[in-house]
Amino acid sequence: VRFDAASGSCSLLACDRGAMDACRKCRHSSDSSLPQLWLREPVKCWTTFQHRVDGSVSFNRSWADYASGFGQGESLNYWMGLEQLHQLTATGVWRVRWEFSDWNGTWYWAENSPFSVGPASDKYRCSMGPLDVSRSSVGQRTEQHWSPNNWQFSTLESDNDNWSGGSCARDRSGGWWFGWCNFINPNGVYLLPPAALNNTGIFYYLVNSVGSSLKLEYSMKTFECMLWQ
Repeated sequence: VRFDAASGSCSLLACDRGAMDACRKCRHSSDSSLPQLWLREPVKCWTTFQHRVDGSVSFNRSWADYASGFGQGESLNYWMGLEQLHQLTATGVWRVRWEFSDWNGTWYWAENSPFSVGPASDKYRCSMGPLDVSRSSVGQRTEQHWSPNNWQFSTLESDNDNWSGGSCARDRSGGWWFGWCNFINPNGVYLLPPAALNNTGIFYYLVNSVGSSLKLEYSMKTFECMLWQ
């Protein structure tokens, strides 16, 4: 939003990450030095359930940690918690948004709908619909064993993936809905350049091509997973 002090009016700026509602995420509400804006009508906001901005918090955690949640708050390194995710997505229809950036400053985003997380009795199984191409800047792999859809959650000590030869959570250094193993790994080990440019860490795997950031051997700078109803 741009505020014109002379006229006292506000105008919406163009959103550079897809649909306009994808931009409704305020991270500076506690900063008293910034001008405040009150809207006449309710605005739906995205709810963050995962966020990575640096390597100060390890995501190679136990089942108990992933179930209850951990981190520094949603504006920094954060995991909401599987139980809260289940309670949140148990009502209504939700969509998920994957938003991430590489070390060149390029932003990417993708959305899937519907999205929900099952109960603890089913090890918080993920249910995820197809990619919404109209609201995404990148494609998505569709192989069942690469998608989070219909897989139970796995951590270091709770291996529920479909990889008979090992543990995806151990191999990827973080908990997730792994099949064999996955095209998306937001909770992997956080790497800095130059290691991040040629090694597996936090990735969104689309193609294994030279120079691409969307490959297994490239670790993103930031990654955020959000929900919207």
